Amino acid sequence: MADLFISYAREDQPRVEALVAAIERRGWSVFWDRQIPAGQTWRGHIGGALTEARCVLVAWSTHSVASRWVIDEAEEGQQRGALLPVLLDAVTPPMGFRGTQAADLSDWQPGQRAPELERLLDDIGVKLEAGPRPAPTRSTPRTPVRRARTFVSRGALGVAAALALLLAIGAVYWVLESRSPKDSPRPAADTAKGRVETKSGAFEFVRISGMYLSQGKLAVQKFGATAEIPLATVAKIDFLGDNRVKVHYVSGKTEDAVFDCYWNTPVTFHLADQEIYYGDCAALRGVQAIAFHH
Repeated sequence: MADLFISYAREDQPRVEALVAAIERRGWSVFWDRQIPAGQTWRGHIGGALTEARCVLVAWSTHSVASRWVIDEAEEGQQRGALLPVLLDAVTPPMGFRGTQAADLSDWQPGQRAPELERLLDDIGVKLEAGPRPAPTRSTPRTPVRRARTFVSRGALGVAAALALLLAIGAVYWVLESRSPKDSPRPAADTAKGRVETKSGAFEFVRISGMYLSQGKLAVQKFGATAEIPLATVAKIDFLGDNRVKVHYVSGKTEDAVFDCYWNTPVTFHLADQEIYYGDCAALRGVQAIAFHH
C-alpha cells in the first residue's frame, strides 16, 4: 500500500513528476504510474491502489478539472477523508470540491524550493499521521442515528405525519425527475450496440463502459477546446492515428477532430459472452473504427 495516490491529467505529467520527486525525498511512497501490468485490470491495479492509499492527492489544473476520471478519484478520496487537493494552475475545482482548501502551487517552478511546496509537504505529513477513514464496503451496516425523544399531542402528531407524508412524496418525485432520461448522466450508450474494427479482426459489442462513451458522448478537441458530441448522432468513428479521428454522422456529414483520450482511461467493450478491455489510449490505437447500430 502506497502512502499517497496522485490523481492527475496526463498533460500535467512533467509537473507531477517533479512533485513526486519532492514527496519521495521526504521518504513517502507514491502511486502515480498509470501503466497497468500485463494480466491485471484497471479495477484491480489502479482502483486497488486508490482505495488502499493513505492519502489521495489530486492535482487540479486546466486539464484535470475537465477529467471525469480525476473527478471520480477525487470523490473516492473525499469520501474516505483522505483527499488533499493541489492547484497546479489558477483554476476553480469542480463542484463538490470547492469547500476543501487546496495548496496553491500555480507559481511553483519544478526543481525549485518554495514556501508553498514546503507547506504542502508538511500538510501531507499531518494527513498521513491522521490517517483516512477506511473505504466503505457494502457489507458495512449503517450506524443508526439516535434522535432525542419529544412528546407532542395527538393532534400535532397527526399534522406532523401529514407533512412528513407530503415531503416524502415530494422527495420521491424529485428523485424520479432527477433520474429521468432527459437528465440522466448515462443515456443511450449503456444499451447501444455496434461493431469494432481492429487490425486483427472485428467484433460486435452490446455496451461500452469507460470514458465519455459510456455516458452517450464522444469527447473530441476542436479549436483547442473540448466538445461533447452525442453518440446518438454518430454513425461511425474512424481512428486515423495520433488520436485523430474522422466522425461520420447519421446525417451523412463527416468531420475531422482529435479524440479526447486521457492516457490513463480504460475502455471496455461488452460482448454478449465476454468483455474486451483496452487499458489506455495506447491500447485504443489498435482500434481502427467503431460503427454504431442506431
